[in-house]
Amino acid sequence: MPSSTHPSPNSTQEVADRLLVPLPAVVIDAQDWPEQVRITDRGALLVRPDQIIARRAPITPPDPADELTRALARLLGRAVG
Repeated sequence: MPSSTHPSPNSTQEVADRLLVPLPAVVIDAQDWPEQVRITDRGALLVRPDQIIARRAPITPPDPADELTRALARLLGRAVG
């Protein structure tokens, strides 16, 4: 469930709109899940369609939308300004 301690799905939608790509957000609310994927309960993963972890953010960055935009742009080979 999104809260102030989790990256907001709204950030994900903002990035999808900026880069014109579909980018679904999934919040997994399981107590042991963050430990299994080596992040904190405030972290996030960017997972490719083939289920490979492309980016791991152990904690929520100060500007989640900016961090996600830069990470996704790198993966897509796009420049962001």
